[in-house]
Amino acid sequence: MPTLEVISLGATNVPDLSDLTVFVARGDTHLKSDRALFQDDLDALAGVIVHLGTRHKGTTVWSCGGEVSWNEARDGYFGFHSDALRDINLMLGRLWDVSPSRKLMFLSDIQGGPEEARRVTLSSNADFFKLAEAAMLRFNTIYTLHG
Repeated sequence: MPTLEVISLGATNVPDLSDLTVFVARGDTHLKSDRALFQDDLDALAGVIVHLGTRHKGTTVWSCGGEVSWNEARDGYFGFHSDALRDINLMLGRLWDVSPSRKLMFLSDIQGGPEEARRVTLSSNADFFKLAEAAMLRFNTIYTLHG
């Protein structure tokens, strides 16, 4: 199942995300990923991390398989269902607000996904949402976003 995390660079506090309707958010000021793929990248950074999870049968699960739209034509790529995309938009906005540099990193990690980890810088948050709506976000990638 995919792990999704967002880093708000330079932030010192996690904003309130309790009103998300699709996702559950767990925030921390220690940049520790739930998976090891990008931990070396995170060790060199400062900020806050938000781990996305979902509710399943009354329990919080720290993965997001049902909330992503899988790209059937391109293995290893995903996007978000419209309800989930609204939560992502709300969350990213609040994380940009607490980032002094207005810079975020969106991490996706899935076991059995693309073997090569990638790092991609997008010129605008609109580019991120275009990829998300078209199910063209790549698993095992860090997307750097500028707000």
